[in-house]
Amino acid sequence: MELQKSMVRVETVLESVKKSAEETKEKVSRFEKILYAAGVIMVICVVVGGWFLSAAKDFAMTYFKATVEAQAKQSSDLPRSPQIKPRP
Repeated sequence: MELQKSMVRVETVLESVKKSAEETKEKVSRFEKILYAAGVIMVICVVVGGWFLSAAKDFAMTYFKATVEAQAKQSSDLPRSPQIKPRP
């Protein structure tokens, strides 16, 4: 009789362990999906960020080139002032 009672207890414990393992498996599966989605979002952000930085660099280079050219033209258009010679 004692053997039968201990077998019932062992079966109960095994059922509990089985249920716990199934719950853990579901949690791990959900965690894998979350990690996959986070990876996809990270790749999208890196691509968009790279494009944005490239576009910003191109804009800045164009803007600064135009500014430098305008300043060079403006300085070449200015009349030269006569040089003042120091007294001996």
